Order: sequence, then C-alpha cells, then structure tokens
Amino acid sequence: MLSFREFSKQIIETGDIDPDYILIRKKCKEYGWNKKQMFNWILHKLVIYDSYSELQVINKEKDIFEVKYGTERRKSKRFAKEYLNNIQRAFIDIDIDKFFTQKGYIVFNKIKTIKGYGSWAAWKFMDLMSCCYGIDVDFETIDFRKAYTFPLKGLLMINDLPEDVKLLQDTKLYRKLMHNANEMLEGLETLNSPHNNNRGLRINEVETLLCKYHSYKHNKYKVGQDIEHLNKRFEECII
Repeated sequence: MLSFREFSKQIIETGDIDPDYILIRKKCKEYGWNKKQMFNWILHKLVIYDSYSELQVINKEKDIFEVKYGTERRKSKRFAKEYLNNIQRAFIDIDIDKFFTQKGYIVFNKIKTIKGYGSWAAWKFMDLMSCCYGIDVDFETIDFRKAYTFPLKGLLMINDLPEDVKLLQDTKLYRKLMHNANEMLEGLETLNSPHNNNRGLRINEVETLLCKYHSYKHNKYKVGQDIEHLNKRFEECII
C-alpha cells in the first residue's frame, strides 16, 4: 500500500482530494454564475452532498427529495428542505466576506448553532468557502480535534497508534502527532493543487488527506475513486 506521503501526493496532484471543488468552479464559470449563485450552490451541497443532484435541484429539474444524496447526508434526506431553509435564512442579511474572515473558531461555532449543521458540516462549509468561493478562511484557530472523527482516526493510524480518538485528549500527544503528520507531508505544499486553485497545503487539506487515507487503509477508498464517481454521476445526469 502507499505511504501517507505518496498517497497524499497523488490525490493532491490529480485533484482527487476534492474533485467536486474543481467542478463547482468550472460549472459556475461555464454557466456565467456570480458569487451569489455559487454561494447558493454551496448551501445546497451542505444538504445534499452530490454535485449533479444539487444542480438538478438548483435548475429545478428535480425536487430535493427525488435526487441522489451523498453518503454524508443520506440519513438526513427527510430533513433536506428544513435544513436548506435553515441555512438560507441564517445568511439572508449576512455580509458573507465579513462573516467568513472572522477568527475560524468563531465562524465554526456560529455555523454549528444552525439546526442540521454539526462539526462535519461546519468544517465542510468553511472549506468550500475557502477552496471554491476564494475567501481566506482561518482554520488555524480551530481545534482540529473538534472537526470530525475519521481524520482523527487517520492521524492516530499514521502514527501507529490504536484508532481511539480519546487518546487525543492528551494535548501534548495530539500536538506531537500533528507535528509528525506535517513532517510526512513536508515539501508537498509546493505541488499544484487544482482542488483549491493552487492555494497550497493547509490544515483543511491535511484534514481531508487524513480522512481519505484512513478509508484507503481500510479498503474503502482507492486513488481516483472520487473522480470516477463524479464522472459516473455526470453520465447519469448529463448536466
């Protein structure tokens, strides 16, 4: 199997770290959509988590309950309209740029007050706003341990430790393990990174790399899988 470093190098260079992000920027340019329309797509993604399904709903080709959902949102499909309304209402009178350029932990915690949006959705929202919308979002002030379970398991795994996230309650150990992870990735920050428009390797990328490597080591993901899935969904939807 690939090492964490080689795995990371391959999915960064190919864009498989987050091919949906590349698609969002590409389609918005193709459609001539402005930032407001891109933001609307991002809100739909947080609820549906399947790019072509999101486009079908936005373009009023299908109802929100008729489309396919990504794994991360499949269980909450029955609440889709409610969750979409919640997030849309929350940002009606908000200065988007001003909101997302606050300290990261403030943004993270405010998003989590919206019904239907926990740690995964808050982190994903901020990541989308950084990589797609182009805002310089602050992730450095967020305690990475509050983000999502699987990247934390990935962090323990690459350090040859049991996948017990309670171990990371030890802040000294946590910092050592993060230091080790960053050392493994040293030099990759200069790679072309199409998913985030070549903005480099940051903590939000490290989170995704750890999450996907965890899946890879457990035979639930292969390099290029997300690009393949996106191409398959395109053939099914033809948008």
